[in-house]
Amino acid sequence: MPTAAAGENQCEVVLVGCGAPMRGMGWYHAVQMIKGKCASAKLCFVVEPWFMGAGATGPGGPEFAIPERKSGCSIFEEYE
Repeated sequence: MPTAAAGENQCEVVLVGCGAPMRGMGWYHAVQMIKGKCASAKLCFVVEPWFMGAGATGPGGPEFAIPERKSGCSIFEEYE
């Protein structure tokens, strides 16, 4: 399991409802954090019920796992 962690002077970010890969605003902000464009934030967790659940095999589903592989953040379908 990926283990992204915030560094010194960073907040740990949990993104809930990321949205469509390369189209959703949440996705856009996730990419900004992955690329280090917001030095005070570290994307550590993503909760995305659609693309990790029923929408996983539809348009955008296969692309959704990319941030986990590139950033080390953990991606979940749901949270309790």
